[in-house]
Amino acid sequence: MSNDANPTPELSHNSTDDILSPPPDEHPPSPLFFSPAFKAHLINTKSQTTPLADLWLSEEDSDLKVICGDYSWPVHRSIVCSQSDFFRGALRGDFKEAHEGRVVITDETPMNDHRLLSFFYLGDYERYPSRFYEMCTSDDKYDEERWPVTSVADESYATRCTLEMRRIGDKYGCFGLLKEAEEQMTKMITWACLSDVSVTLAIQVFRATGADDCLRTATEKVLFRLFKDIAEDGPHRAGEIRPDLLHALLEENNDFAMELVRVFLGIVPAY
Repeated sequence: MSNDANPTPELSHNSTDDILSPPPDEHPPSPLFFSPAFKAHLINTKSQTTPLADLWLSEEDSDLKVICGDYSWPVHRSIVCSQSDFFRGALRGDFKEAHEGRVVITDETPMNDHRLLSFFYLGDYERYPSRFYEMCTSDDKYDEERWPVTSVADESYATRCTLEMRRIGDKYGCFGLLKEAEEQMTKMITWACLSDVSVTLAIQVFRATGADDCLRTATEKVLFRLFKDIAEDGPHRAGEIRPDLLHALLEENNDFAMELVRVFLGIVPAY
């Protein structure tokens, strides 16, 4: 198996659908390969690296294999079971998985499983295409300032990954991952500062969540605030948003559109 992940195809920017369509997953790296660029990102952006990081993708003391398709990952029962209701249940008692030391996952992509398992050890997961981390320098602080300028396609990719990890966190009872994904999604929309990117990300969130979802509510609040800011700054900023993206946002989300009107009429506060 090769140690190099196949490059992710670039998204076209010719239509709204092209920008909003989720990109295909990158193939996960070999279980023996840990991206140097992502490792540098973790060191630079976390106040301290997790003590479990050295065990990620290590055969040392591994007592469990997680298998998905043609890929397998050496992991440690104590680590995955302490962070996931799914693994804790699967490896309990007389279940086959507990005796064989193998958990086979057939209903997820290898890349999603790779991100889930990496979170157990690293407290983070690769949400951008691999090449993005190579752009980051030692001075980049993910929680303090914006990363190098990214494209709508890169942010759309990161949004898809983050929403997927939120779903995975809920599915596998990994509530640390669920919380991390929700926090990152809110940050990403806020950082976009009401541009094509923020509207694109909001559409993806709205499509993936229900009316009462807390992430949808948080996204609405961010958009209300950002729309209010741009209105106060004057019409010269209106050109920052593509009309077709704005139209898609409002047409697909009538309740949000009506609430936005209520905010601008002063009937309800923006937040």
